[in-house]
Amino acid sequence: MRYQLLLLAFLFLFIDVKSQFITSSDTILCYGEDVTLIASGANISSSFINTDDVHSDVIDIGFNFNFYGNVYNQCVLSANGYITFDLSQSGLYSPWDINNPIPNAGVLPENAIMAPWHDIDPSVGGSVVYGTYGAAPNRVFYVVWCNMPMFQCNDLIVDQYVLLFESTNKIEMHINNKPLCPTWNEGAAIQGIVNENSTLFEIVDDPISMQPRNYPTNWTADDEGWEFIPDINFTNYSINSIDYSPIATGSVVWSDQYGNILSDSLSLTLQPDTGSEYYYISVYDVCTEEIINNVDSVLVQTFGATNAGLVGVDSNDSTIFLCDVSDGLETLNLYDYLGSQYDDDGSWFNQNLIVSSEQDIIENSSGEYSYITFGVNEQCNDTSIINLNINKIPNAGVEGYKLVCSGDPNFNMFDELNGSPEIGGLWYNPDGLSVSSSFNPNSSIVGTYTYVVEGFNACPSDSQYLYIDYQQGFEIQAYATPVSCNGFQDGSIVMFANNNTVSPITYSIDGGSTFYNYNEFLNLEYGAYNVFVKDGNGCITDSIIEVLSAAPEINVLADATDVLCYGDSSATIFISSISGGNIENSNYQYYWFNSGTDELIATTESVQVPVGGYYLVVEDENGCQGTDEVSVEQINPISFTYEIDDVTCYGGSDGKIQVSISGGGTPPYNFNWINQGNLNSSILNDLSAGTYDLEISDSNNCGISTSFELDQSVAPLSIEFESTTISCYGESNGQAQVIVNGGTLPYSFLWSSGHVTDVAQQLTQGNYFVDVTDARGCFVSDSLIINENNQIFNTVVTQSVSCNGGTDGSATAISTGGTGLLTHVWSNGITNTTIFNQPFGDYWVKVEDELGCFIIDSLTINQPKPLKIQLSPSNVSCFGETDGKIEASITGGNPFPNGSYTCTWTLNDDTVGYNYYILNSISSSEFPYVLNIVD
Repeated sequence: MRYQLLLLAFLFLFIDVKSQFITSSDTILCYGEDVTLIASGANISSSFINTDDVHSDVIDIGFNFNFYGNVYNQCVLSANGYITFDLSQSGLYSPWDINNPIPNAGVLPENAIMAPWHDIDPSVGGSVVYGTYGAAPNRVFYVVWCNMPMFQCNDLIVDQYVLLFESTNKIEMHINNKPLCPTWNEGAAIQGIVNENSTLFEIVDDPISMQPRNYPTNWTADDEGWEFIPDINFTNYSINSIDYSPIATGSVVWSDQYGNILSDSLSLTLQPDTGSEYYYISVYDVCTEEIINNVDSVLVQTFGATNAGLVGVDSNDSTIFLCDVSDGLETLNLYDYLGSQYDDDGSWFNQNLIVSSEQDIIENSSGEYSYITFGVNEQCNDTSIINLNINKIPNAGVEGYKLVCSGDPNFNMFDELNGSPEIGGLWYNPDGLSVSSSFNPNSSIVGTYTYVVEGFNACPSDSQYLYIDYQQGFEIQAYATPVSCNGFQDGSIVMFANNNTVSPITYSIDGGSTFYNYNEFLNLEYGAYNVFVKDGNGCITDSIIEVLSAAPEINVLADATDVLCYGDSSATIFISSISGGNIENSNYQYYWFNSGTDELIATTESVQVPVGGYYLVVEDENGCQGTDEVSVEQINPISFTYEIDDVTCYGGSDGKIQVSISGGGTPPYNFNWINQGNLNSSILNDLSAGTYDLEISDSNNCGISTSFELDQSVAPLSIEFESTTISCYGESNGQAQVIVNGGTLPYSFLWSSGHVTDVAQQLTQGNYFVDVTDARGCFVSDSLIINENNQIFNTVVTQSVSCNGGTDGSATAISTGGTGLLTHVWSNGITNTTIFNQPFGDYWVKVEDELGCFIIDSLTINQPKPLKIQLSPSNVSCFGETDGKIEASITGGNPFPNGSYTCTWTLNDDTVGYNYYILNSISSSEFPYVLNIVD
């Protein structure tokens, strides 16, 4: 055994020779851009295995890898074809002897990937290389056992590979060649995976033998690939056959499509001319010592840039100012602002939306416009930006005229212009001074005012005039006629303007809301009116005119007393006070009405009425009226609740009535029990069954009457029994039923046996008590006896069999008790009291009386043990001598009382001994010695 040196270099994984070495994708460039092409490279380690049957140092995987639910970023490699995540094995012995299948708890390898595990010899040749390639999160860690001789069979070469995939946590195994060395280690090899404690494992099934590639199966493989895909919990892996993919390891060389060598590093930076160019890499394989030419390629396409204009145009010229003088009827073309040099196949954008190059000259068209010409990629694109600023030509409106009357309020001059002018302009008075837009008739000067709106950017200013004149006010006279009665509408107002007022003149009595051509207004109600008179120029004079009443308003106040007792007519409605109206020549007239029916019920100042609503109409001599309404209330009727405790048991006097006033009437209350001596109490105790009458009255002597009924049971509570005797002695099938009379249903029952219904079942012999209670709590108790039939007694006498195996045994049943004649049935079917001539065994006998009650007794008829003899002979010492001996050992049977048996020794039918167990001083004989035993 010896160490093997591991060759370390720039390493590359070759799975698909057309795509896997170059990690850069096919690329499209704009002319003048650089591109860097990248090839995947391996991580390099400076130490590894240099002796047979050892583990490597700890090796970094380069990423996190989940194996059977545990995450690792380091591992240890074995010289014998497996990877283990048990880092404690670093630098230690790696077993080669395989004499048990996987799993084999507590024995290496565990927590391992076996690619396969078998005894290979790096001390003779080959190499083991490893590395990581690709970019996160899709990196791959790989290990290659390259050109490794089999131990002892050094002419048999092994090539095997393991790949661990980041993110997916997939495992791949690839076998170029795995021969069989049957003369060493029984040719054992195991391909699969196992977790850290050998509780979970997966073994590859051989595709030819269909047996697991586990000990002791022999197998070979060529050009095979296998993948192990974990489930979501990492407790099971699915194993699938995949295409074999050879792995090339070595350094890289870049070349162009013409064969020119460009670089031997992992990256290649270029600035290609326009056109399409392929770039290739070639790899030196340290396993095969061959150069693999053009194992991968990448296409680079280079295109020219585009032109979006503004070439040689000053940046200020890309900002455009325009004025909308046609209300959007004119348009512009954005191409006119790009200059003379631009590609005309681009697109215009505004706020990331494609727009037309033709735009209306309106304010809404203002904004930033981008013209983009598109190349083969974003780097080939070109963009020009036009900032468009369009202002609307200002509008100061159309000239206006305003006549100001004396007494007019302040007004806003802007509101007097016509033609919808723009806000935000400046006002100038007739003296040319800047003023606010508010005109004060008392302080502002009269004349021509100018409104000016300034223009912006390319737009000129606009101005307009407001002409303001002034007119002195005029006087009016107004007269009012009062209403005849308050609330009537027969008043009037008439108005006159002075003679110099400008016509036409209009009149208003509603504060100027509505104007009329006439000056007299009729059918007016009592109150104050804001009257307006407007002349032909729109000037207004106003005044407040009151329409009065011919007499004061009649104010009347009605009142009422409440009804004393619920439902009677003891209330009074009356006039509490009255004023107003015209009663110079006569008194008021009174009219009482029912509010619900409008029925006239009285014409006096007061009247007695029942509960309800009423209204009063009072009329003076002018027919003017005053009204009021009143409501008559009544006390609620007396209401009460009560509790009645009926008489508990028939004929008793424990009844009770308790009455409680719950409302109504006027306290205090009086109770009058008619048939109880007019007792004044809310509670009656110790009552017998019957009817009790009660009158209840309040402090106003309002009352109600009621009666109460106390019940009792229809008859006194009593009970009687029906029972069933127990059929056979000792059983529990007795039954008793209690029959209840009187009392009040439902009844409750409690037996001394624990039963709680009227029937007690499954009773044994004895005395039983029962308590019966009815719904009112009345109680009665009684007892009865449950009897049973006579007990059957039986005694069995047996006679044993005289000799073992004999049939002269017997048994006799001696029976008494029960009811009537007793019968016997034995287990062998005999119906006598005695059974004779019976062999050894177990028996039973059933004794039954006339009621069917029975007992069964078991018995055994015994027999002696078998009579057995064991003879132990001692041969004579010499021919012709008589010192021979036979000793007998006797057991079983029925020995005599002293434990002995009758013995008879015979030789050739002649008696040679009697009643002793040892036959001494005998000679040898051609005939046998015979011992007969009698017990």
